[in-house]
Amino acid sequence: MAKLYITDLDGTLLDNSPRLSDFSRYGIEKILEAGIDFSIASARNIASLRQLLGELKFKLPIIEINGAYISDYPTGKHHIINNIDNDICVGIIDICNDHNIKLFVTSHLNNVDRLYYEDVSNDGMRWFLGDKTEGHSEHAQEIKSLKDILHEQIVCFMAISNEEAMTKLSCAIENEFGDMLDCFLFENPYSLGWFWLTIHDKSARKDNAVLELTKLTNHKISDVVVFGDQSNDINMMKLSKLGATSIAVSNAIDEVKKNADKVIGNNISDSVVKYILSQENL
Repeated sequence: MAKLYITDLDGTLLDNSPRLSDFSRYGIEKILEAGIDFSIASARNIASLRQLLGELKFKLPIIEINGAYISDYPTGKHHIINNIDNDICVGIIDICNDHNIKLFVTSHLNNVDRLYYEDVSNDGMRWFLGDKTEGHSEHAQEIKSLKDILHEQIVCFMAISNEEAMTKLSCAIENEFGDMLDCFLFENPYSLGWFWLTIHDKSARKDNAVLELTKLTNHKISDVVVFGDQSNDINMMKLSKLGATSIAVSNAIDEVKKNADKVIGNNISDSVVKYILSQENL
């Protein structure tokens, strides 16, 4: 059966700039032109993906915001939206206020993706708003209260601060809503010293999104090959227990490598694209 290749972006497919190398760009174009099923599973949103990937002609839906959306790349239309329950959103905002932490909130309303914030309280947040690869500067909107947007479909909360503050906040949210939410805490590799905590509905995970993508594309899980490097890829790596092939790049964290079937070269060596080209004899 034809394989379905799904790769993480930052630290996996991209180099450390972050950038898609000329070799990988040409290789992906070759893969797509050959009719091979290939997609992306990223923590980024589609505006950011387009900044980095440009006009690659993805025929399959892509996974964005860690599985909060499964979307059509050319149009941005969402096939699936995994939003957070309204009552839980209120609780998250209250906990963050108790910890004096400001938030970015990603939502969807009337076929438009939105990004809101109440205030920018540190340089880590300013980096997020200003970085060109994130693609947020044009549509981010400052508002008086995040509780004013709870009628929208909230898909992600994100906090940015130092490691200690983010660890405490993560523990508080997991203690209250651990059965209903997924929290991912990691250091921004492009702005060291600033730690990001992303908060999603439990259904908005890459492994769940991969399973949904197999249904949309009429693949079996045994057709799937996934690539990753970070904590938000661990559950995707564990799909090997269902028959998928999971592959870690050599720069991946230990927990990703532990759950992978195979470890290939690092992200700065075009390892994902080289692997696919070799498997498909291209």
